[in-house]
Amino acid sequence: MSDGHHREAVRELTALIKRFPLDERPVEQLMRTYQRLGQRREALDAFHRLQARLALDSGRAPSARLRRLHDEIQDDEIPVLDQLPADVAHFVGRTELLERLDAPTGATVITGQAGVGKTALAVHWANRFRSAFPGGQLYLNLHGYDNGEPLSAADALKLSLHALGVPPAMVPDAVQARATLFRSLLARRRVLVVLDNAARADQVLPLLVAPHENAVVITSRDPLGSLPDVSHIHLGLLEVHESQLLLKHLLGASRVDAEPEAADELAWACGHLPLALRVVAGELAATPDRLIADAVAELARSTADRTAAALDLAYDRLPAGARTLLRCIGCAPIADVTVEAASALLGAPASRPLATLSDTHFVTLHQPGRYRVHDLVHVFAAARSAAEDSRADQDAALARWLDHQTAAVDAAGTALSPTFKRLPRPRAADAPAFPDGKSASAWLADEHQNLMGAVTWAGGNGFDAACAHLVDALRGCFWLTQDLTDWIRAGETGLAAAERDGDPRLRAAMHRNLGLATYALGRIDESTDHHDRALALFEQLDDRPGITSTLISLCLGDKGANLAAARRLERAIAIAVEDGNVTTQIIALGNLGITQLRLGTPQLIIDTARRCMELCSPAEPRQWASGLQILGWAHLDLGGLERAQDHLHEALEIHSACGNRTDGLHCLTTLGLVLLRAGDTDRAVALFRLALEETEQLGARRRVANALGGLAEAQVFTNPAEALDLAEQALRLYRDLSDIGNLVGTLVVLTDVHLALADPDAAAGCAEEAVVLTEKYEVGRHTGRALHARAAVALARQDHEQARTAVSRALDRHRSTGQRLHEVDDLMLLAEVLRLTGDGRAADEHEAAASRLCAEAAGSHAPGVLRAAWVRTRGRLQPW
Repeated sequence: MSDGHHREAVRELTALIKRFPLDERPVEQLMRTYQRLGQRREALDAFHRLQARLALDSGRAPSARLRRLHDEIQDDEIPVLDQLPADVAHFVGRTELLERLDAPTGATVITGQAGVGKTALAVHWANRFRSAFPGGQLYLNLHGYDNGEPLSAADALKLSLHALGVPPAMVPDAVQARATLFRSLLARRRVLVVLDNAARADQVLPLLVAPHENAVVITSRDPLGSLPDVSHIHLGLLEVHESQLLLKHLLGASRVDAEPEAADELAWACGHLPLALRVVAGELAATPDRLIADAVAELARSTADRTAAALDLAYDRLPAGARTLLRCIGCAPIADVTVEAASALLGAPASRPLATLSDTHFVTLHQPGRYRVHDLVHVFAAARSAAEDSRADQDAALARWLDHQTAAVDAAGTALSPTFKRLPRPRAADAPAFPDGKSASAWLADEHQNLMGAVTWAGGNGFDAACAHLVDALRGCFWLTQDLTDWIRAGETGLAAAERDGDPRLRAAMHRNLGLATYALGRIDESTDHHDRALALFEQLDDRPGITSTLISLCLGDKGANLAAARRLERAIAIAVEDGNVTTQIIALGNLGITQLRLGTPQLIIDTARRCMELCSPAEPRQWASGLQILGWAHLDLGGLERAQDHLHEALEIHSACGNRTDGLHCLTTLGLVLLRAGDTDRAVALFRLALEETEQLGARRRVANALGGLAEAQVFTNPAEALDLAEQALRLYRDLSDIGNLVGTLVVLTDVHLALADPDAAAGCAEEAVVLTEKYEVGRHTGRALHARAAVALARQDHEQARTAVSRALDRHRSTGQRLHEVDDLMLLAEVLRLTGDGRAADEHEAAASRLCAEAAGSHAPGVLRAAWVRTRGRLQPW
C-alpha cells in the first residue's frame, strides 16, 4: 500500500480497537501498519496500551505471537547506527593500505602526520564496507588535537550510548559501567566503530568492542602503543603519481596535462600532503584562468612550512567574506558549524561564504547542513584571527554566536517544554523555529557538544552573562532529557559565571536551575537551599514570574516539610491569579494536590484537582490528565475504588495518546494499587510487573521505586522472599531520592514482609523507623499506616496492650484523614486483638463495622476489599 493507504488503515484500525479494546487482531494489524510506515515507536505504544488493557481486565499477557512481533519491532527500534561522514570526494591511491584494512580483526590504529589523510582513509574504507556491518557504523571525533579539551572516554561513551537509544537517565556514572553497557549493547551486532583524532590511549580503550564480529578503526598522530591487541598502519605522504591523480580529479585532467611540470612542482611544494593539495587546488579551481605555475611561484616565495604556505596561499585568495568567516570559526569553540551558526559568527548571511569554504576544502560537509573543520585548519584559522582581528571584533563575533545559541535553545525549549520559566531576553532575529518537539530534540542532540562547549568556553573567557543566559535556556531541555551529569556541570559553570557578573537576576536563575537539577538527582537538601536562595533573590527584585516559578517546587514536600510546601504553593497560586497567569496556576494546583496527598487530606485534594482541571483548555491534555491522576489518588485514599479506577483509566489513555510514558506508567502503578486494595492480587501483580519493566527501560528512578514497592506489597504473603528483595530495592531508591513519604510507605511494607518471614525483630525495626519518621516529618498520609505497622508487630509478639493502643491511634488517625480502606484494616486488626484477649463480642462488632464501612466506601469492590484486609491481618500472624 502507499503511505496514504497505510494512514487510512491506521484510522480504521484505531476506530476498530476502540470498539473491541481487548481483541489482539486489530492491534497486530495496527502494529504492522505502523512498522511499514517506519513509525516503530507508535507500533510499540499500541502494544503497550493493549498490554495494560489486558492486565487491567484479566491479568493476562498478550499472546506469544504478539509478543514476538513486539520483540521484532523493538529490535528494529534499537537505532541502526549510521554515523559515518560522507565519503571523501576524489579519494585516490592508498591501495595497499585499503587492502590491509579489508578484514580487520580487533582494532586498527592509522597513524600519520596532520593533514596526511588519516580520517579520509578511515572514512573512505568504512563507506566502502558499510554493508559488511549490518549492525551499524558508529563515528566519534575525539578532538584529540583541537585547541579545546579532547573528548574524554566518559563523554565519548555517553554520546555512543545516546546514539544506541539509551536514555540519558539510564547512562551510568562510572566509566567502566558505561563501557560494560556499551559492549553489551553491541555484543549481538556486527558493528564498525571509527574513533577519529585520538590523542591518548585512555580516550579509546573503554570503547574497544569484542573483535569477533566487530571492527574498530582509530586515527591518531601518535602510535598509541599501550593499546592491547591492535594492528598498526602508518600513513605516509602521497606518492608522486597519487598526487598527480588527485590534482587531475580536482582541477581536471586537461588542465594538469597542460602544465605537467608545474603540477609536479605544486605537489612537491605542498609536501604531497592531501590536505594542502586539496586547499591549493580548491583555490585554483575557483580561478580557472590562473596558471598552476603562478601558484607554485607564490608558494616558493613563502618562508612558512609547506602546509602553512599552502593554507596561506589558498586563504589569501578567498573572497573577503569567506576569509572573515574562516577566522570567526577559528576563534569559536565548535565541533562543527551550521549555516545559521556561521551567519551569527559572521554577522551576515553565511550561505555563500560557507559554500566557498567547502568548495576550497577549508571545511567539509560531514552531515546534512553541518560543516566540520579539520583540526589543522582550525589552528590555522585561529592564528589568522589572532593576527588580523582585533579583540573587539573577535568578542563581537563570539557574542553574536552565543546569543544565537541561546535563542536557538530557547526556541527548542519552547517546542519541548513551553511551561518552563526562563529569563526574559530579546528574541534574536535569526532564531530558528522548530515546528514540533521531534525536530527540536534532533537539533539539541546534534548541537549537544557545541552547547556544552559554549557554556564552558563562555564561563572561562569573560562572557559571564552570556554563559548564564545559555544555561538558563537549557534548563527545560535538561529536565526532559535527564542528562544529569551535564546538567550539573553546566549549572555549576553558570552559577559561577553569574556570581562573577553580579546581576542578581542571573544569580537567581542559576540557583533556580541548580535547584531543579539537584532535585532530579535526589539531593533534596541542596535543592532546597538553591530554591531558597533563588526565592530570596527574586523577592528582592520583585520578579513575580521568578517568585512563582520557585515557589512551585516540590523539594520541601519531598523532605517532609509539606505544610511549608503547601503554604508556598498557595502563595504561588495567589500571585498567579493576580497576574492572570493560568499556566502557573495549573502547575501550582497540581503540585498542591500532590502535597495535600502527602499530608493525608484527600477531601481537599478533590477540590484542588477540580480547580486545576477547570483551568485546563482542550489544548492542554497533559495537564487535564494530571488532574485526573490526582483525583484518582484521592478517591483511592477515600476508598472510592470505582471512581479512582475511572479517573486513572482516562488519565492513562491521555498520557498514552500524548506519548507521555513516564506519567502513564505512574498511572499504571496506581491502578495496580487500586486492584490490590480491591483484592485482585493477580491483576495487580501483572500491572506492577509491566510498570517495572517499562520504567526500568526509561530510567525513571522514582517510577521504578513506585513499581518495586507496589510489586513487593502485592506479594508479601504469597512470595515474601521476592517481596523482601523488591522492597529493599525500593527503600534504597527512596533513601537516595530523599522521598520521605514513600520511604515510610515502603518501611510499612517491609514490616509486613518480615512478619511473613517470622522475623519480628526486623519487622519492629522497620515499624519503629516508620513511626519516628512520621513524628519528625509532615507526612500525614502515612502516619496511621506506621502506627498500624507498630500494632501488627506488637500483636505478633503477643504484646496485646501495645497492639491495642497503637491500632486505636491508627484508627483515630485514619478516621480524621478519611482514609477509609486503611480504617477497615485497623478495625480488622483491632478485632483480632480483642478476640485474642477474650472479648469475642467486641471483636465481632469491629468486624461488622469493617464490613459496613467496606460496603459504604468500596461499593461493588467491598467483598474483595474485606477479603484482602482479612488476608493481611491473618497473614501477619500465620508464622506464629
